[in-house]
Amino acid sequence: LLTIEARTASAFAEVDDVAALAETMLRELPGLAGVVILGIPGGHGRVVAGADFIYERVLNKPYRVSAGSFFQVNAAQTPILVREARSAAQLSPTDYLLDGYSGVGLFSLILADDVAAVHAIESQPGAVADARASAILNGTTNVIATEGVLERVLGAMHPQRDRVAQQAFEFLFQIANLLALLFQSLGFEALLFPRQMFFSRLHLLALGCQFPQL
Repeated sequence: LLTIEARTASAFAEVDDVAALAETMLRELPGLAGVVILGIPGGHGRVVAGADFIYERVLNKPYRVSAGSFFQVNAAQTPILVREARSAAQLSPTDYLLDGYSGVGLFSLILADDVAAVHAIESQPGAVADARASAILNGTTNVIATEGVLERVLGAMHPQRDRVAQQAFEFLFQIANLLALLFQSLGFEALLFPRQMFFSRLHLLALGCQFPQL
């Protein structure tokens, strides 16, 4: 799947028939599932030739990944990353898991097998739709995918009765804000999406970004 982010001053502003260009690219590049051109100047929105999503498989679970949705780019390391997260979290069947910056639900759907329920929070609408579609595809019924900014959703969910849970939510709230400020100051906003944070009662685990092989 080839996704192209067009810009107002880009070469796409000079193309009369962007749809025809997308069809040509799909035809001339064997093996492509689809070509998606986003942000086309002139209010055209997006153009799709072929499919606008693909399927990836991690640890025998299929995932739908749409154009514009984040997914780990290192296919060889992704299963290892998930296994390490699973081992470090030490989850139990009675735990409730919070997956922040959850993307298409990579961690949520696999760790859902180990816990009572998972609440996945992601700000990108397409990724949330992918997570919900993948949950159905896998027959997973204990995952709730919420669209929204992590710190705002956490603020709305702030518990009042359970002091331990309250402290954990306050900690995650602070981390989310610090991450946002740090990455924005460095100009690395895109790196926020691979960062996963989990809350499982007294289990807190912050996972770093995963980078492709050089």
